[in-house]
Amino acid sequence: MQITIPGEPISKARPRVGKGGFIYTPKKSQEHEKYISSIAKKHFKTPYSCPVSVSIAFFFNPPKTLKHPPIFRAKRPDIDNLIKTVLDALNNIAYTDDKLIVSLYSKKYYSPNNNERTIIEIIPIKGEHNEK
Repeated sequence: MQITIPGEPISKARPRVGKGGFIYTPKKSQEHEKYISSIAKKHFKTPYSCPVSVSIAFFFNPPKTLKHPPIFRAKRPDIDNLIKTVLDALNNIAYTDDKLIVSLYSKKYYSPNNNERTIIEIIPIKGEHNEK
């Protein structure tokens, strides 16, 4: 299953501590996860309950100062925080629990046509080698 999430990829912000010691996820992260979830829900009738392989490609607009940008984006946001946003957003939609992810591959690119997006591919892994 392949899903394209239009728009700028947003990384998961660190949890914050509010008044009275209340820990919360910042609003921008929450809203982006909800956005990803809403698109993913259109593609999945039921979440996978078997091991899955996940591949994620993040595409960003290049800076205007770069005439011929490199293919890869080696700057912020950090790829692990981008991945966390996507994996958390897909929990209970694409798979029943993110513990089922047994393979993960991800890259950050500059989009040559200024088309910011995230492309997610989820492949179920079925077979005798799986745990019961």
